[in-house]
Amino acid sequence: MKFKTKLKLQLSLCILLSTMTFVGCATTNFKEKSIQPSNSELHGQHVQNYSFDHRLIIYDATLEVKVKSIDKAISELKLIANKDSGYVLTIRDSSVKMRVKVDKLDEVIKNISTIGKMKSKQVSGTDVTEDYSNSQIKLENIKKTRQRYLELLSKSENVATTLLVEKELERLQIDNDLLEAKLNKLNHLMQFSTVTIYLKQKEKLGVLGYICVGVYEGVKWLFVR
Repeated sequence: MKFKTKLKLQLSLCILLSTMTFVGCATTNFKEKSIQPSNSELHGQHVQNYSFDHRLIIYDATLEVKVKSIDKAISELKLIANKDSGYVLTIRDSSVKMRVKVDKLDEVIKNISTIGKMKSKQVSGTDVTEDYSNSQIKLENIKKTRQRYLELLSKSENVATTLLVEKELERLQIDNDLLEAKLNKLNHLMQFSTVTIYLKQKEKLGVLGYICVGVYEGVKWLFVR
């Protein structure tokens, strides 16, 4: 009788291991439908389904601004970032990286343009729909498999089988935690856009510089009228 019970447990364990291998291969082939995004409805939501009515987009912006004083500009950028629940990520020499709510991105860029002269602006979007969907599927399968292992563990009467199941449960818990952390990060990045600002200080003119500017303005006044 004990031999039959042991055999059933070992057979169940083999089936579970085979299932995990199959699921790992199957999720890489997952495809979801593609529809144009409606960002006002998308951002700020924790998506629960495996297929989406909207694309999941992460928006970023990179700006280059010429300013009179870098220190003063950094202070102003801190105020802009902290407004409306945004925050500063890093400040390095003459660059600032911040995160702001995605629905405030245009307004933030406009405010940043007031601290100096905007030399360049680039706003880009990254589609993470497939990555998000695949991660959700893997996480759900891990949770189901983990539950089956727990059921096996409760019925185990063999030390070797118990140790093997516990080892698999430990591995599944690590994978579970990593996927949950990844999904939380994606959710956050869909709600908050990353804005990187490179500051360049305006060059101060010397005496000769001002004379040259004066001559240029005089010549322009004579011929361009």
